[in-house]
Amino acid sequence: MIPIQKTVRLLLPFRPYSLKVSHRLLDSLGGVSRFLLHALEQLASLEHLAAVTGLATEVLLQQLRFLTQHGFVEMPEEGGTPALAERGTRMIAVERLLRDFDQTVWLDTFTLKRADLHLLLVPDRELLMKLPDNVDSSTETVLRLPERPWAYRPFDEVGRLRRLLDQHTLAPLLEHWWPGATALIGDEMEHWEFNLQNPDDDGSTHYMALTFEPGEFVLHPMNGAANERPSLPEFMLPVLGVKHRYSLVDGFPWQVAVPPVRTLYVERVSHGVLGDFVPSEDIDVTARVAMPITARAKSPLPAELQDFSGVPGLTTTLSVSEHQQLCHVDHVMLSQQMQRKPYFRLFSSNYLVLDEEMT
Repeated sequence: MIPIQKTVRLLLPFRPYSLKVSHRLLDSLGGVSRFLLHALEQLASLEHLAAVTGLATEVLLQQLRFLTQHGFVEMPEEGGTPALAERGTRMIAVERLLRDFDQTVWLDTFTLKRADLHLLLVPDRELLMKLPDNVDSSTETVLRLPERPWAYRPFDEVGRLRRLLDQHTLAPLLEHWWPGATALIGDEMEHWEFNLQNPDDDGSTHYMALTFEPGEFVLHPMNGAANERPSLPEFMLPVLGVKHRYSLVDGFPWQVAVPPVRTLYVERVSHGVLGDFVPSEDIDVTARVAMPITARAKSPLPAELQDFSGVPGLTTTLSVSEHQQLCHVDHVMLSQQMQRKPYFRLFSSNYLVLDEEMT
């Protein structure tokens, strides 16, 4: 593990979609059936129903028998006033919830596997940021997870979203918008349907910013193998190799022990020494999504490089070499940080994993 001993601001790209929610059973009812349910909610009599609908008595009774057979209405055997059944009452409540329902959800554009998805609810899009042109890195390191090089169509995103919501996530998502309808949401769980559309307004990428204090942002080295596509884009960490080679000065009259060659590898973000770094060939990034990290230019000399003192009779030769370390961040750790972000509500594909981790 490589903890970055500097404040890191990580930018995560998301794109907005308009979420449309419907109810399959409610959609199966025609306009007349819905009108009758609303009229019965007002305790309308048969005579009043015939008057307001303009339907012949036989046609009206036929419609009421249909609603009775499907459990929406309770119809007396011999005359009397029909009444709403519990199922009919629920349909009216569902219709009111869905009236003028139009919500924006933000889906990540950085995960690299179809099964991995982060859905973000944002009370105000101003809480997200657009990618700045110039970033002052004097006090913090700003890293950006790149967007995946391919884009999913809304139809494909619906498939990914369905997989996410099947993980016991649909109910809490709807309860976020309808906090007083928990029982109704649960009773109608098998009938909810949803769809995604591109928004009418600006649908450009925005970024969720996570701030890590020094030592909190940890990179995990990878060996560079591309056998399995990772879940998240990787980072290419710049590394500087500093080699000290010692040799005996010609003609020096005393015996001096010549130390072995000493090489230190220093990551160039917070300038920590990498104790187990092994240089490798240049990383082939053509088969992976990896983001180069910009080396930090101005900073004090690392402490490990300040303890070299001259020894009489020895000549010290210093050489440097540049390398890169392919790294990734832990996906669960990242999701936990996103869950803790104030004002945001996150639903992610490792939602259940997070629940277990936090209990």
